[in-house]
Amino acid sequence: ASDYLQRFRALDGSLARCTHVSDSERQDWIDGVKASLSIELAEKERLGEAAAGLNEEQVETLRQVFNNEAATWQQTAPEDGYQKVRAAVLSGDFFPDCPDPRLAYQQIVSTFSDAPRALRFAVDLMASRHHDEWTERLLRKAIALDPKYAGPWNNLGNLLKNHLDRYQEAEDAYRQAIALDPKSAGPWNNLGNLLQDHLDRYQEAEDAYRQAIALDPRDPYPLANLARLIAKRGTKDEADRLYRQAAGLAGELTAGGSETHYVELVLQAQLWLKNLDAAGLALGRLAAAAAAGNGLALFKIQEQARECHAIGLGAMLADRIDASDYADLLRPIALALRVAHSGPQALDGIPTEIRVMAEESLADIQGPS
Repeated sequence: ASDYLQRFRALDGSLARCTHVSDSERQDWIDGVKASLSIELAEKERLGEAAAGLNEEQVETLRQVFNNEAATWQQTAPEDGYQKVRAAVLSGDFFPDCPDPRLAYQQIVSTFSDAPRALRFAVDLMASRHHDEWTERLLRKAIALDPKYAGPWNNLGNLLKNHLDRYQEAEDAYRQAIALDPKSAGPWNNLGNLLQDHLDRYQEAEDAYRQAIALDPRDPYPLANLARLIAKRGTKDEADRLYRQAAGLAGELTAGGSETHYVELVLQAQLWLKNLDAAGLALGRLAAAAAAGNGLALFKIQEQARECHAIGLGAMLADRIDASDYADLLRPIALALRVAHSGPQALDGIPTEIRVMAEESLADIQGPS
């Protein structure tokens, strides 16, 4: 903690060396970088090191990026939650990219226990980074502080389903979120995924997806997940129609952006529809983000390996990986897909380190035996 805080405070001096910010704007420039919730401390330090050499256009672009980020958080965070979290980041009381889940827990509890909305927002940030008992404790604390709010219940369901393998508790959490906010599509979609992928209750999963679609027809996730379920059942024409819808909506939402949201839906849909060039482009976007250190992007690629294998697209995805610019990075996943499709001979002669990673990927793809 002391090392992080020392590095964080040193940003003031390095960022202040920027020559294209006026004296009256300098503190706003420094605070904009330091308070960012989207980049890690190391990246902020790189900006500080480069600050003196940035030209006017680069500075203006960065300021716009950080201003847009702040405006987005202001709109989406619960009421005054963002402002309180931002203030705690700038004061050094909360590290938004804290690598230690126990320390993150302690900071959030000590800083936001009297501010339920800020605590919910801080917990959401932690839940995107850590997936262990400390995150579970925080989610349950957020629920206790504000028991009528559905969001922490939904996030608890995601944690229990995706990372802790406690599926009955996950179902209970999703159903509690639905009871509190029955018009929100997200918990219905997440419940559908749980029922489809872990509990083999396919008709209930379909009903959950259709409810999510009725609530939010513009959300591509329940469309894509329903398409995947229909594909498993062998109803190709309906799966084709649903995948086209999902790909169209996801394509609109990802066009021209650098984020990876929805890109995995485009990848799976285009593989199913045999649009291999489009699938390759989507894979490239995810892989580029993963290569840059985006753990969520790598998680999404592994998730696609599991889902694509389940609907007969595993070998096709492996082919796209092998043909990509990131084949070396993703080789363990491609090998795991080959083993799942053709057998263990795909690992013959593979170096031990890569083989171990491929076997880990394979265990996820095949699921519990």
